[in-house]
Amino acid sequence: MNKNYISYLLIILIIIENAFTQDIISKTYNTENTLTYWTKERMLNAKPLPKTLIFKNKTINNGEKNMIKKNMINTRDENDKPFAVGILFGQKGSEDYTCTASVINSADGNTGISTAHCLYNWEANVPADSLTFCPGYDHGEQSRYGCVAVKKVNVSPLYINSEGISFDYGILKFDYNGRLQDNTGYFGWGIQPEYPVEIVTFGYPGDGDMDCVKDTSNLCSWRGNALLQEDSPQPDQYVPLVLGHGSSGGPWVIKNSPPNNLGYLMGITHGSSDSMEFSEILDFGVIRDLITA
Repeated sequence: MNKNYISYLLIILIIIENAFTQDIISKTYNTENTLTYWTKERMLNAKPLPKTLIFKNKTINNGEKNMIKKNMINTRDENDKPFAVGILFGQKGSEDYTCTASVINSADGNTGISTAHCLYNWEANVPADSLTFCPGYDHGEQSRYGCVAVKKVNVSPLYINSEGISFDYGILKFDYNGRLQDNTGYFGWGIQPEYPVEIVTFGYPGDGDMDCVKDTSNLCSWRGNALLQEDSPQPDQYVPLVLGHGSSGGPWVIKNSPPNNLGYLMGITHGSSDSMEFSEILDFGVIRDLITA
């Protein structure tokens, strides 16, 4: 086994051991003024939050380059614009920004997931403010489900302890009258696939390689194979294209057969290199703890 890989596992075990003595990092919001803050002008002027830049030794071969072209889809197909995916608006300091989030299955019916770096600034040790989720947002317009204020976020201490490198995913709780997932649909979770695996991923990019209008207000999607990169200190799953800034937090979904089966979450857009997009291999035990906290 690669020595770097062994060292990485030891570091993660130490982080996990330390985290067991720490509480989940939670922020509860007063949502009274959240939706009124997000005027249409503010939404359209919000900037995509930059993704983590990841340095990998992997290069894209010709077969993978061809796979990009082969799997581009017509993003105007309503089956590739599920209401379970939406744009996430937030505020860090005086900066209004955008990310991507999605609705996942939970007992309360009002749970979403995105990257932790869209929810929490580990360097400043402060959560984001004015978080608002707009399911099915597209072409700069809200869907029939409007926008929903986020009343609580939960982030693992593992994310903070790793200085934002690992466990970069967090849970959102929606301030919704009813069960949002019963209206928008949702993604299941808890299945770890074998690789390569066919996925669909979604986001609101301002740049990158997806074949769509990339102005951060359009819901874009891509279908293709996700692969496993093992020859690095931190094993990741990746796709052979850059999804673009604004796609942070976008779900990677397997077993997607719309409109009856939206599928299962198996990854979250986390960071990119020059030619690839990465998701961590999700720890569903951590996700379960974040949902129930």
